[in-house]
Amino acid sequence: MMNRKYNSVEISVIIPALNEENYILKTLQSLAHQSFKKFEIIVVLSACTDRTEQVVQRFIKLRPELQISLITEHDIGVSRARNRGAKFAKGNLLFFLDADTTLDHNCLFKASRYMTEKNSVGTCHSKPEPWSLMFSMLIGFKNMFHRTGLVKGVHGTLLCWRGHFETVQGFNESLIVMEHYDLIKRLLEHGAYIWIPTAFAKTSMRRWQHKGIFALFYFWLVQGLKKFMGKDTLKYYEAVR
Repeated sequence: MMNRKYNSVEISVIIPALNEENYILKTLQSLAHQSFKKFEIIVVLSACTDRTEQVVQRFIKLRPELQISLITEHDIGVSRARNRGAKFAKGNLLFFLDADTTLDHNCLFKASRYMTEKNSVGTCHSKPEPWSLMFSMLIGFKNMFHRTGLVKGVHGTLLCWRGHFETVQGFNESLIVMEHYDLIKRLLEHGAYIWIPTAFAKTSMRRWQHKGIFALFYFWLVQGLKKFMGKDTLKYYEAVR
């Protein structure tokens, strides 16, 4: 079913970006230092009003050996941006990466080895940025749930095969939150979920810092219960920059 005879691009890294001038450079730099080389980077600007585009353009000039595409989306919406990026992808494996998430230098290599044809969706081993004991415990619990499969979720990274993504018609653009879980549920009809233990991704904890751990934990608990009961989730989700 899946075409394993890749061209020079095996993985398409898709980064949606809404006013990420303070974070996206580190994300791009972590990709530039990957040991795995057969990948492209697709940055989708989602109605940016800051200097994100200039930051990315400057990086492209500094690292011309990398395959980087910059796409402009005039309407706000992270799911819309991810879907737009996927339309331009050349690789069979799609790697959706948050603009505030950096990857260990072997992350793409590990992802390419762990994701097999029996898997339809996966995520990487998360670490908090910045580190604190509370954040480490929080992400540790999340990794445990993902590792055991009790919660088939993601944190900063989502991997899936392009063929499966196209079959399920990508992200639901009407969803503001929980869009990952909606996509994962549909992808699971085509294969198993995998948490990749040795592919490390360091994710910004800025929202937890801004909102507070207990307030944000309560927020996600409520949204999860609403989703479980089939009720509507948020129509607006505040961006934290």
